[in-house]
Amino acid sequence: MQRRKCRLGSANFDIGTGLYTYSYAVFNGGLFDLALIDVQVATTSDLLSLTAPTGFDISYDAGLGVVSFFEDTEETTLQTFSPSSFNGLFSYASLLAPAAAPFEALDVTGGTSSGTTLAPMVPEPGSSALLSLALLAPMALARRRK
Repeated sequence: MQRRKCRLGSANFDIGTGLYTYSYAVFNGGLFDLALIDVQVATTSDLLSLTAPTGFDISYDAGLGVVSFFEDTEETTLQTFSPSSFNGLFSYASLLAPAAAPFEALDVTGGTSSGTTLAPMVPEPGSSALLSLALLAPMALARRRK
């Protein structure tokens, strides 16, 4: 079986907008160029700010809940998901919190493979505040004792 990886490099939360920004990188461990990578996302979320590296495109089908990464059609910027290549970063913004998501890759011979994106856990802002308080409390008590 050919190895395909779709790795979520980061998922950052913006308190001002309430959006998570997702950044994906794609590694092709197979024998053939990849033609398309589809990542399943929730169909209830509108995705914003879809961006792709030079030579590639990204699209979102809200009806299917699929984000697709593929080579663009510009001859001056031809890039490929060639074997042993690492391509990224594809990104978009969403209201949805990070989670692993299934993906499917299609190679130029028509072969497919699937897997799950690797997703980091990003603490919610409330959790981060509680953690900060928990770390500061012992220091405050020590200072008060002096």
